[in-house]
Amino acid sequence: MRFIIDNALSPIVADQLRQAELLLANLPAVEEPLQSGCVVVFDDTRLRVRRLPVGGGE
Repeated sequence: MRFIIDNALSPIVADQLRQAELLLANLPAVEEPLQSGCVVVFDDTRLRVRRLPVGGGE
C-alpha cells in the first residue's frame, strides 16, 4: 500500500502519513521481535529493535 502525500495537506498530516507508510513498509521485518516483546524504534534513518528489559544487567 502506498500513500500519496499531497502538498496541500498540512505538514503535520503529511508527516503522520509518512510515518504510517514507514511503519507499514517495515512491519513484516519487525513482526517477530514485536511478538516476542521487543520495542521497535523508527526514526528518519534507521530502525532499532530493543529487547526488554532495557538496560539488562540481571
